[in-house]
Amino acid sequence: MQQVENFYKELPEVAYQKVTLPESIVVDHIKTLAYTAEVKRTVYAVSYNETAGYKALVNTNAAGFQGDNARWAHRWDNFITATTVNNENMTGNARRFLVFASWQNSIDMLAYYMHARGIYVGGNALDFANINPVGPAKQASVPNEKDKLLQVDLFTAYLRAWVLGDASAQPRLQDIEDFTLLYNKAADLFV
Repeated sequence: MQQVENFYKELPEVAYQKVTLPESIVVDHIKTLAYTAEVKRTVYAVSYNETAGYKALVNTNAAGFQGDNARWAHRWDNFITATTVNNENMTGNARRFLVFASWQNSIDMLAYYMHARGIYVGGNALDFANINPVGPAKQASVPNEKDKLLQVDLFTAYLRAWVLGDASAQPRLQDIEDFTLLYNKAADLFV
């Protein structure tokens, strides 16, 4: 296997497996979480985005958690069972992904971090994304689409604090539009 930094050396490295889940079971699990509807909507949109619509989980990882930059909080150690190396979709670079005891554990961990980092509408993402508060959908600044509302703050917070780790990153309009569609779908699922 490729040599990629490993902050979980005590765990086995297993072969990559592309896993598919029915969206309905993920939705059902997110509904059981003890978070507000706003956090659940973000968890859905992020996990859906990270897994290409639940068609490309990295083993049991439904949130793109990686183990090559640092360790995550120790409270999650009992749920992380292995690591695997696979090329990241965004960059094509080899990355070390966490493998969980169950895909539900990765969703639970995602919900914890989305809430803790303020990556939800109404959240305080100042520390991680330089946005406080994360506002509701805003008017689009797109010619001929004045009535279009987009999740600019939420996607920017996600991009900065989760995807890139760069508090000054600027999102592309197409990415904001795509994420807004996911969020709007989530708004119907989690009320």
